[in-house]
Amino acid sequence: MYYHNPDPYQQPYTHGQYNEKTYRNSGFLTETQDDYQDYQYYDPYQSQLHNRTYLNDVRPLNYTYYEQPPYPVKMGQPQQYFDPNDPNNIPFMPHERYDDGYEEYVLQFIRNLPRSTQNFEEVAFAKYLAECSIIDKKVWKLQRMLKQDQRFNVKLLFDFFDSKKNGTIDYNEFQLGLQKLDIILNSIELSQMFLRYGGSDDNQISSVEFKYMLLGPDDSQQFMQFGAMHYMHHPLKQNIPQFLSVAQREWISEIMHLQLQLERNLNFIKEVIGTKDILLALFKQLDIGMKGYITIQDLVIYMNELGGQFEQYDLKGCLDRMSKVHCSRINFNEFKKEFFLDEKKKSDQDQNIDIMSDRKKTRQKDYIQELHQRTKDLQNQQQQAQKLSTDRKTQPLLTTTAQVKQPQPYVIQPPVAQKRKQEQSVNQLDDDLDDLLFPGFQKYELQPPDSEY
Repeated sequence: MYYHNPDPYQQPYTHGQYNEKTYRNSGFLTETQDDYQDYQYYDPYQSQLHNRTYLNDVRPLNYTYYEQPPYPVKMGQPQQYFDPNDPNNIPFMPHERYDDGYEEYVLQFIRNLPRSTQNFEEVAFAKYLAECSIIDKKVWKLQRMLKQDQRFNVKLLFDFFDSKKNGTIDYNEFQLGLQKLDIILNSIELSQMFLRYGGSDDNQISSVEFKYMLLGPDDSQQFMQFGAMHYMHHPLKQNIPQFLSVAQREWISEIMHLQLQLERNLNFIKEVIGTKDILLALFKQLDIGMKGYITIQDLVIYMNELGGQFEQYDLKGCLDRMSKVHCSRINFNEFKKEFFLDEKKKSDQDQNIDIMSDRKKTRQKDYIQELHQRTKDLQNQQQQAQKLSTDRKTQPLLTTTAQVKQPQPYVIQPPVAQKRKQEQSVNQLDDDLDDLLFPGFQKYELQPPDSEY
């Protein structure tokens, strides 16, 4: 009897007599290696893809974040994947899915760090790297969402900040742009971000620095080209709106706040390991093999020796911030420049921050001084006007022959012209008095046309 096997990967039963009851659904009740070739499977104890001891459920390759995969039926077989609700198993997703399991894992790693006073600086530095890795994951997720949004235009956002249209963003433009985006930061935090991302050398943020601050160093799409060949000519980037959506505003605001949190963590670690002796000892401990520089693998080994299970991808953001030229190696000068607490430089930076943050107060002070000067000038003009009026009152009625004006010939004029002439003389006196009391004030009245003549 010929039997049609519904599973093309399952070999037909060729030995012995066919038993319909046992092999009725042989393609579904039996399992082979080919049955799971379309699924991702992680062994909980022997993972070849990652060095962590974690396991996800069996998921198809085209798995999306909100989609539940169709698990294969395993009749009479034990489940070969971990229960995600089991507290003994720390759920962790691959990096492409951006799950919150990594944050839970890192927080557990920080809790398990040794608390001895001998290696306090080492533990603080490891805690700094672990916390920064969590923030980097969140920033990368938001940057990835912005890059994948076809309605987002970074050039329009740069032009939105560049109100003077000179190709750069100064401190006032940066502050005004964040206020328009409803991003509220105090003056010190705003100044630190401005000095960190381009404003420390020339007090200006260029287009490249602005792109790196917002979208990171990924150049897969042509975000750095702001000329005639920028990415807006791509067919998928046509009909871009001239404003940001609500979601894009929220993403940009969250990126700014996360980058501010990185600055706060850096300021804290500078207070802990900011001396040259501690930095040199820590650099020698990180430098495996005395190469003279630190790589990403050195950071991974340092963190794993303290009980972690980190990968190079986790600490990539920390290395990128340390490197000033964005390379894969860090020498001691770059390491010291990142974490050294220079009191003189700090005082100069604080003074610069105070000057930049108190710019509004200085403008207000100048405005008050200008008002005082205007009031003094007005008082002097009023005194002159009062003196002129007193001189007129004290002038004698009888004048000498030299002061007698020659009589003008009397011309008979119509009553309308006489009345207009009298009004003009009165208005002229009022204008002279107004110019003395209120300088710069002029009266503008529309004269009716002379329809009588």
